[in-house]
Amino acid sequence: MKAHPLLVLVAASVLAASCSTSVEDDALPDCALDNGSAVLLLAQAVPTAELVPCVADLQPGWRFGGLDAGRGAARLWFDSPSMGSDFLDVRLGDSCRAAADESLVLVPGGSARLSQDVVVTAPPDSDIAVVPVASRHIATANALAAELAASGLTALVVPAGASASERVAAALQAGDFAVVVDDLSLADAVVHVHVPSAHRSLAVEWDDVAAELRDVKEAWEDQSYRGTWQFRFDGGCATYVVDATGPGAADLGEEIPAGLSFVARTTLDRFTQVHVGLRLDP
Repeated sequence: MKAHPLLVLVAASVLAASCSTSVEDDALPDCALDNGSAVLLLAQAVPTAELVPCVADLQPGWRFGGLDAGRGAARLWFDSPSMGSDFLDVRLGDSCRAAADESLVLVPGGSARLSQDVVVTAPPDSDIAVVPVASRHIATANALAAELAASGLTALVVPAGASASERVAAALQAGDFAVVVDDLSLADAVVHVHVPSAHRSLAVEWDDVAAELRDVKEAWEDQSYRGTWQFRFDGGCATYVVDATGPGAADLGEEIPAGLSFVARTTLDRFTQVHVGLRLDP
């Protein structure tokens, strides 16, 4: 059988267990072992590890950044146009660092996942409540709501029935932005924009309201996922360090298990014997 095109080179260089090796982004360490040499580098870096991290299904929006492997440790990382460079870093070593609060969960392959220090931020989409202070401001409020709607922003005029401050407070409590239309709006074409949960307001000129609201909403609704996962198994530990901000970040809790997995060392050993005629760990 024909040898795997990259394994011969790796067998000569990696089995010698020399210095650190870097692999560019065209060498995806996939679990199907279509590029077996990249997974081999990880396996050889930590020869005691019975499981080796690999990419099961590169998720939409993910880009494989690269791989570094040296004696006793290895890492691979991922980039994303929306979530940032190196938003996910996977490190392989022979042990896990101590954790104050351990919560172990069995995962496929017989490993135990330790999740810790995970913080997910994903504010819901916010609407815009246009609050006319008095009846004489209703026409201006309707015109502003129509202009915001024409700019693609969801805006509704809050009808009378309570004081303006109570209507603003209700909008903020619901997680919406509140745009107040009062006498100042009529005289100087300026409105006050109240940001939910931020305890602050912005004085915005009428012509800039749509653009300003869009910028503030995008910043407010940004998603983030930051934290550390650890996978323990015989002879090793894989640590996932996540620092992602941007659209899709809040979904990483589901995407990481779908995108990443492990290859058993016994599987890699059989693979190298078939393609190279050598044992991974002779």
